[in-house]
Amino acid sequence: MEERILNSKVLIFAAGVLLLLACGKTPETQYFTLEWQQLAAEQPPIGGVLHIQNFDAAPMLKNDKMTYKTSLYQIKYDNFRRWVMTPSTLLTHKAAEYFMQSGLFESVVLDVPRNSDSLSLFGRVNHFEEIDYGEGHHVRISISFELTDFDKREPLLNATIDKQAPVAAGAVEDIVAAMSQATKLVFDDLASKIAELE
Repeated sequence: MEERILNSKVLIFAAGVLLLLACGKTPETQYFTLEWQQLAAEQPPIGGVLHIQNFDAAPMLKNDKMTYKTSLYQIKYDNFRRWVMTPSTLLTHKAAEYFMQSGLFESVVLDVPRNSDSLSLFGRVNHFEEIDYGEGHHVRISISFELTDFDKREPLLNATIDKQAPVAAGAVEDIVAAMSQATKLVFDDLASKIAELE
């Protein structure tokens, strides 16, 4: 008799758990990308081909989850707000898009160039995050770039560019808009540095 009562309680508990799971709805995963309305004023063309290598990223950025910092020491991942690609892949493609539209080079390629008159750009993403502590709500993007002469394998430029942009409000679209703005600022700065080499 006692065993039957225990089994009944276990069954009622299991049914309750199943009912809760059936009623609870998992939030829908949302995917985001970077966009900007227009590029900055075009740089004077320097010609040649720009080869963009696949960017790398710090270990904590090797997944597509959006990251945010709530203190100097704590990084959190959002399981339901994600980038359409990992930050390194997304920034590789946005760099190609930016430099294709900039008019700085005759062409921009992601594959190994056949033309020896080309430069090769590599980037390592150090920071790609929302920051919500201390002095205001903002985003931070930091990328270390290396530009080399593809034919001679000589380094022409090594620079770490670190940009921040304020988040207008707390909605995810505001965060992504700030990330887009900071990304554009990074590429604007890089384009100016490349133009100065000529």
